[in-house]
Amino acid sequence: MAQKILVDPVTRVEGHMSVEIEVANGEVIDARVTSSLFRGLEKIFEGRDPRDMPYFTQRICGFCPVSHGVASANALLDANPIEVPFNGRLLKHMMLAADYLMDHIRHFYFLIVPDYVKMPEVSPFIPYPTKDFRLPSQVNSTLLEHYMEGLDIQRRADTMVATFGGKSPHTHGVYPGGCSMPPHTHRVLKYRSHALELVEFIRTKMIPDMEAIAKYYPDHFEFGGGYGNMFSFGLFQMSENLQDRVFKPGVVLNGTTTELDLTTLRNGFSEDVSHAWYQEEPQETEPVNSTTHIQYGKEGAYTWTKAPRYKGKPMETGPLARLWIKGEYNNGISTLDRQMARVLETLKIAEHAATWATELRPGEPHIAPWEVPKEAFGAGFVDAVRGGLGHWVKIRNGKVAKYQVITPTTWNNSPRDKGGQRGPMEQALIGVPVENPASPIEVVRTIHSFDPCNACAVQVITPKGPLPQFRIY
Repeated sequence: MAQKILVDPVTRVEGHMSVEIEVANGEVIDARVTSSLFRGLEKIFEGRDPRDMPYFTQRICGFCPVSHGVASANALLDANPIEVPFNGRLLKHMMLAADYLMDHIRHFYFLIVPDYVKMPEVSPFIPYPTKDFRLPSQVNSTLLEHYMEGLDIQRRADTMVATFGGKSPHTHGVYPGGCSMPPHTHRVLKYRSHALELVEFIRTKMIPDMEAIAKYYPDHFEFGGGYGNMFSFGLFQMSENLQDRVFKPGVVLNGTTTELDLTTLRNGFSEDVSHAWYQEEPQETEPVNSTTHIQYGKEGAYTWTKAPRYKGKPMETGPLARLWIKGEYNNGISTLDRQMARVLETLKIAEHAATWATELRPGEPHIAPWEVPKEAFGAGFVDAVRGGLGHWVKIRNGKVAKYQVITPTTWNNSPRDKGGQRGPMEQALIGVPVENPASPIEVVRTIHSFDPCNACAVQVITPKGPLPQFRIY
């Protein structure tokens, strides 16, 4: 007989989420992932000046705000195209890269390491979530030292964002036409100095730390795979051509990698709300026409996250997808493969950031004026830290008439659709071993491998929030 286990909330993730699993014969046979918040920001955006959107959308999340600012700026550029100066494009890349570095380092050391490393016997690390700590004492001590170093080093990345954006999180510097801060020499040197520090830390400490975890937890490469379908919108657009990106847009379906043509995706995705707390729509709805009308308590629903689909398929997105599509990591799709890809990507992005600082052209333009169109539609795509991010905007009479966002965690944490297909994370949990039902650490490690950001997926919580608990029944 299957045993049901509720983990509520799942801790060390951004935002509030829970997971209900069914366990039989020592492994997960079914799963339902719940994002227990409601995002109402799309309604708040309506009626506002479109130029506010790169700032307002950053308030979706404090972990990855620059990604939202850039996606929003891209949507406005699509609505009214202009040529962005070289410096303006590169400065946005540099702020986005720095935001990535902050997030990846913070995620690895502070949200992931405590799953595998025995932390000090002090609050908040005790009581330990598991007895399954396998690192030798000296290796464990080394990772603890690097954990403490990470507290300081990730601040360098925040400083890099603020160097050109004024502050971090929620930078002021992102515009459709470029960046508001000119590349003064002292700022460029400051940015590059911090980028080189991060390159050294990632190369000599972060990657070896991940390799140590992989060495002593090899079985974690054997579960957590899911469907194997992945996509990426690409990252760091180098010209007016949407396909010209450092990380190429692409899709992996049934083991085959193909290009993803962003020019055909203005209306190319559907969202299903069969199992989400929203009012049903007449059919699978394209994002720009999607509505956000709540129906809490709807029969059969269990989350505030909608179910986006690509050609009817649930799709995983994130660092593993980016490196797989780029052809730089194809070891496998599993719990630890996601973590390994994230760490390897961190070094690659840090190296790009340091190089870009030498390519800026002081004295040349860094921003171009962008005018609000009277009537327009735009779609902006970028890969955020956790994967593919899309912003859709309709403008009428110079104001925002409709704004919709589909975040990476909306893809990864999506519920079942009307056809009964589980979301990517739910499917990845199928077959995960559960050694101790009272504390299913293997399930939590797999969830953490996606780096969920429920604050992005949904936005408002009632005063009666969930209490920490493991419930078995």
